[in-house]
Amino acid sequence: MFYPRLTLWLDHNHLVYWSGTILATGLFLAWVAAGLRSVDSPGAPREHTWPAATVLALLLAAWRWPLWFYPGCYNPDESQLVAGALTLAHDPVFWRSVDGFTGGPLDFAVLLWARLLTLPVNFLTARMGGLLLVGGALFFAYRTMRRFLPAAPARLALVPGALFFAIVTEDDFIHYSTEHLPVFVLAGACWLLVRKEPDTAGHRASWWAGGVAAGLLPWTKLQAVPFVPALLLWAAGTLWWRSNLTDARRWRLSRELLLAALAPNLLGLGLVAATGVWPVFLRSYVLQNVTYVSSGMTMAQVWHGMMETLNYTGHFQACFVLPGLVVLVGSLAGRPLGLWRRGLWWLGLMLFAAALVAVLTPRRPAAHYLLFLVVPLTCWSGAVLGAFWQQGGRQWLRRSCAGAWLLLAAGGPLALRWHQPVPEMVDYLADFQARPLTAVGRITRAFTRPDDSLAVWGWMCDFYVETGLRQGVRQGVTHLCILDTPRREVYRAEFLADLRRRQPAVFIDAVGPTADFFRDRSQEGHEIFPALAAFVRENYVEVLDLEYARVYVRADRYAVSRHDAAFLRALAENGRPVRGKPAPEPLGFDHAGLQANVIGGRPVRMMLPRAEISWPLRGTEREFYFDCGYDPRAYLEGNGNGTLFTAELTTPSGAVFPIYSRLLDPVHQTSDRGLVRDHFPVPPVPAGSRLTLRTSPGPEENSVWDWAYLAGAAFDHSPRYSHRQFPGFNRLPETVTSDVAYLGTEDGQDVVALHATAGLTFRLHGGERAVAFDFGFRAGAYRDGGNTDGAGYRVTLRRPDQPEVVVFERLLQPVSQPADQGKQHADFLLPGGIEAGTELMLSIGPGPAGSPAWDWTYLANLQIK
Repeated sequence: MFYPRLTLWLDHNHLVYWSGTILATGLFLAWVAAGLRSVDSPGAPREHTWPAATVLALLLAAWRWPLWFYPGCYNPDESQLVAGALTLAHDPVFWRSVDGFTGGPLDFAVLLWARLLTLPVNFLTARMGGLLLVGGALFFAYRTMRRFLPAAPARLALVPGALFFAIVTEDDFIHYSTEHLPVFVLAGACWLLVRKEPDTAGHRASWWAGGVAAGLLPWTKLQAVPFVPALLLWAAGTLWWRSNLTDARRWRLSRELLLAALAPNLLGLGLVAATGVWPVFLRSYVLQNVTYVSSGMTMAQVWHGMMETLNYTGHFQACFVLPGLVVLVGSLAGRPLGLWRRGLWWLGLMLFAAALVAVLTPRRPAAHYLLFLVVPLTCWSGAVLGAFWQQGGRQWLRRSCAGAWLLLAAGGPLALRWHQPVPEMVDYLADFQARPLTAVGRITRAFTRPDDSLAVWGWMCDFYVETGLRQGVRQGVTHLCILDTPRREVYRAEFLADLRRRQPAVFIDAVGPTADFFRDRSQEGHEIFPALAAFVRENYVEVLDLEYARVYVRADRYAVSRHDAAFLRALAENGRPVRGKPAPEPLGFDHAGLQANVIGGRPVRMMLPRAEISWPLRGTEREFYFDCGYDPRAYLEGNGNGTLFTAELTTPSGAVFPIYSRLLDPVHQTSDRGLVRDHFPVPPVPAGSRLTLRTSPGPEENSVWDWAYLAGAAFDHSPRYSHRQFPGFNRLPETVTSDVAYLGTEDGQDVVALHATAGLTFRLHGGERAVAFDFGFRAGAYRDGGNTDGAGYRVTLRRPDQPEVVVFERLLQPVSQPADQGKQHADFLLPGGIEAGTELMLSIGPGPAGSPAWDWTYLANLQIK
């Protein structure tokens, strides 16, 4: 990656990141603004292409570069794709070496670009390649629009998509996904089909290339197939709109386009047949896609699931909702602008319709499917903006409307993103460089050589990627060997046959109580397949059980190794922590009277009100995830009014306070049907605390038909605090001491409630000059019977080898001093010469009487500048 000192310096100097984003964004917007002064015509041949490519590359790289360096996967699909690419480098026959299930062979093969440049195939090069693909898609979309539009509207239309790909931080959009390549191919096909006029030299070559590109889409992902007829119909339609072509030429070009689109498909099917993988192709790529679509959710559940992801940061909505409304309104009023006679408008509309089919057909709430919408929306926006620009009257009016568009398309998203923290990786570059491998990765590397292979049972392709080992079985993920599906025995037989033939050096069973996906070894471990269990028992030696995985080394390899148990344990202890481990076994689970059940094919525990489950906390919990739901009979046959799920924390001193509440009402809210997934941040509480999840009857205390259940629970552990625990803070504390801590709102502002006595310690990077924060008392501490005697806020500096210095102090007594009620604000300068390693400590102590009763104090919007 980088040198250790450089990564540590980058972790401590966020200004470097923000400076790069501001410069790159300014350059991009300047390029867009330059187009407003242009008076060129559509398709101006003299426009250089390098400025557009340069500003797009700089914009995307400046915002996204830290996200490249996370050593784990952002989405399980990402690790599966990289693992498949590693395997194809040794055996390039897809479906013989790799089974991509719903992913096509080209999505995997394109990652081999790194090998051509002698770079490793890993998460870093995959994410870089993914960003190149979406950047290329934007570039081709711009070149397509330029064939129809002047520079100004084409550049304006590019703004929402470019900024979205730049500022987005949601895992579903930043990982290398199966949508990146089809989006690139789609945009490239559009450009090739419009690049040359039908009656100019070189048109037929570009026309054929566009048809071939469209024909490649089914081999990227079958989900992209709806784009093929939409694109071919639009391209053929443009021929018949042109009056300068004879009917004979129109028919000839249409036939050539169809043949060009068929060519890669005929070639692909021929290669499948010639390599002898036809049965696997039909079963895994064709039938498995059909099964995947037919077993999906309802549209209401899909919508609810996508909104859960999109609402986390709001980037997608900020970039596309308001510009999309403008485009929709402009299209509805399209007759005066002549939109319905414009080829670009029809291209955007037809591709948008195809994208909706592609997004909704799988009936899964995977937000990364929405990437299919970006190129269609960009072309559609360009058509509407171009129509107005070319018929919009005076130049000052055009530029005024262009400014309004930029305010919607750029101002809102940038304001939202700059208000949010730096990407999480900026704080962990040095940490992850020092520990790039998990315990499993370190142990596997200790027993393997670069030319070895690996086999994983379960769902954890990360192990292939972090070790750099190819798949010893074609199934990177073995869910179809585990789940009760019609073709399970076929997949099991295939898995065992591959294992016997290739004899991988290491076998990993990624099923366990702290695994990411499959956790019940009695129902999902490799022992459920007796023939596999016998093969592993006869040929492999178990070397370590890490709860989330068991590592087995081939017997002959283990015999020549000299690694004892102490060495392996040391390797494990120095491994990178695995994110998303599930919660410990619930306290009193067996004694709480919670009935076990199976709903929707998964084991659950019924949480009929009033029920509760508790977990002990270690103090490193940052987020709590849980899956819950209702027995379908309760809302299909009954008429209840919901179940209230609440969570509360109990600290070691006995303080109890609520932190979460949600009413699950599937009778009246269809989005609450099926499996419901939710999460919330865990406040910074001390070790020894306890989190309790409860159910209680809905409104009017009516518990009839309250057949609620809990299907799973997990904590996200981290040695550092997260920005979700401290909303509005631009710097996270190193340590927190507080018996009562929770998130809330006061005067319409998000606050971190830290009841006195409390303290936060920040380690300064050097050069800090000022501190500002909001603080005060929750209103209940001095109103409606509240009777606090006050609390003191103090900020001190502790420099290395020097005594503490008080830099701020304030006593609040809201009962006796009305001016101390409501939100207070502190903004003060720090002494000069702040060095790296200086500690800034913010403490909250009880009032003059020394009693913490009613000391409901809070902090908000803390900024260390």
